[in-house]
Amino acid sequence: ETFAAISTVSMPIPRLNDDCETGTSVPIISFHSTTDWLIPYEGNEAFNLLAPGSYLTLLSAPESFDVWSDRNHCTDEPRTTYEKGSASCLTRDACDDGAEVTFCTLDGKGLFLGGHLAYGNNDRVNVMDLTWEHFKKHTREIP
Repeated sequence: ETFAAISTVSMPIPRLNDDCETGTSVPIISFHSTTDWLIPYEGNEAFNLLAPGSYLTLLSAPESFDVWSDRNHCTDEPRTTYEKGSASCLTRDACDDGAEVTFCTLDGKGLFLGGHLAYGNNDRVNVMDLTWEHFKKHTREIP
């Protein structure tokens, strides 16, 4: 219950954590570029920053969306909530504790670091604005 909501950029779930249970459901918005060469959209092995010289097996970006949807006990089907050019966001909002899960697919080909960072995307989707709207929507009282 530390966070009212979270946002991730190019952060799929490591396969070893895909069956981890959470307590309270937490709203999440996640962004991933289909052209990310460092953390592949399709999942795969990626360099483990916590253990240099080793690798983690990552779920694909869509699989990570499904895991977050399951952890938040979402019962609805994903629906498109944002479109701009080839970019789109899917949301599931019939989830426990008023949570929602939003997953945005971006095309970053040819831009900063060859598509790794979703902030520099071809459709000029403002990741920060979408993230801020998500955080404003999901607040929590400080005890």
